Amino acid sequence: MKEQTFHMTSAADCQLFGKLWTPEKSPKAVIILIHGYGEHCSRYASFIDFFDEADFAFIGMDHIGHGQSEGKRGTIKSYTQLLDDVGRLWAKAEDLWPDIPKIIYGHSMGGNIALNFLLKHPHTIIGGIISSPWIKLVNEPGYFSKLLIKLFACLIPNVTIKSGINARHISTQHHEVTKYQNDQLNHERISFRLLNAIIRQGVWAMNAIQQLNKPVLLTHGSKDPITSCEASRQLANTNTHFIKFQEFNNVYHEVHNDAQREQLASLYTNWINQLIN
Repeated sequence: MKEQTFHMTSAADCQLFGKLWTPEKSPKAVIILIHGYGEHCSRYASFIDFFDEADFAFIGMDHIGHGQSEGKRGTIKSYTQLLDDVGRLWAKAEDLWPDIPKIIYGHSMGGNIALNFLLKHPHTIIGGIISSPWIKLVNEPGYFSKLLIKLFACLIPNVTIKSGINARHISTQHHEVTKYQNDQLNHERISFRLLNAIIRQGVWAMNAIQQLNKPVLLTHGSKDPITSCEASRQLANTNTHFIKFQEFNNVYHEVHNDAQREQLASLYTNWINQLIN
């Protein structure tokens, strides 16, 4: 894969850092990569290497307040701005590859955003891969905590707190945990506005999932200590016609960085090939 970087302007007038991964041949499909909370798109480079012979192109960006993009760490202007930024990323992919089918691939918080994008803008994407989506957390805030988060999102929206994510929960593979801990582009700050928005839109996606009319491959690790695998099961059971669910036993949050990542890449490749053929 050939790697290239680019910059684009966010809906919030911030400069966003982006990356392209292109195969030697003309791509059969374009994967629009939406990364998770606290990380950045470049973390997916080693997983994308598994698709070297699949002839897929990947395009990703760092969300505002993440990675090499501008913005206070862990803050957003609005959830709509996140969706608008995905729309701008899709538009760039369209400019680069106008006649190639586009598939959205979102992990964790990116899975939340990708599902919302699929539900709100189904005409732009032929399908989606949703990985360990942040629909609910394993340690979901209680009712009164959510009320406080909602209140603080109005009063002090850009004040950030520590997320409390334990790096050891991302993968059962110790070397992946170490890489995550040593990556200076990762962060652990989250604003009340962002936290409230993801909680709210997770509930919205769960309630709206019957409206989904594009194929989705949903994957989750059965032992994920961060986002709820049970919530993914509920999503899949609510719309069995369009959602194919694959659960990976004894795998943590980042399925693509865990023991079965090669099997996962094969699953994604086969699913995409069936979708576009």
